[in-house]
Amino acid sequence: MDTEKRFTVLTQINGAPGYKPHGTNRIQALCDMNGSRITLKLWINGFLAATAADSTARIDPYGPDGAPDPDSS
Repeated sequence: MDTEKRFTVLTQINGAPGYKPHGTNRIQALCDMNGSRITLKLWINGFLAATAADSTARIDPYGPDGAPDPDSS
């Protein structure tokens, strides 16, 4: 069994603006890279719910399969 840690908790929130506990929720995410800093933003139903940044993550610009991202020309 692979027990390698594969994630780091960057932020935690209790509740979120726009969240509908008994309804349909639309979740949007934006991951942006500026130098070695990666920022992740999450929206729920159009309301910014969380933002986290990490400058220690190692990101492979070629992706997990080693092939260049076709969208990054």
